[in-house]
Amino acid sequence: MNKKTIFILIIAAVILAGGYLIYKTYVAPNPPENMADCEKNSICLKQNFLTCTPAKMEFSGIQAGKKVDVSVKVYGYENEKCRYKMILGAESLECRFPEEALTEKVFNQLFGEKEGQDSIIFENCR
Repeated sequence: MNKKTIFILIIAAVILAGGYLIYKTYVAPNPPENMADCEKNSICLKQNFLTCTPAKMEFSGIQAGKKVDVSVKVYGYENEKCRYKMILGAESLECRFPEEALTEKVFNQLFGEKEGQDSIIFENCR
């Protein structure tokens, strides 16, 4: 092989390795095995959200007259931010909150209450 081919292979390997690390870190982290199951108990989920302790809550609801499955998970701290994810039917919201944003008002806003926390949600969720 010539030097140009070797250089291209090295660059390709670096790009693939970087993509894999990004995927494993931000896209597909596994949930902790010790995740508390809050079932349909929003108080349990709120307590775990406020302390960024791994927990999940899954239930079915009605949206626009149709049944939708809802899944909410607090994954715990990842890279000094609390990872939170809500899936509502085909829609999802994933957030990474700094510790100071873990408040009852932010939790309530995530569940549709108007608490004036739009900027925190906008800055930390996608």
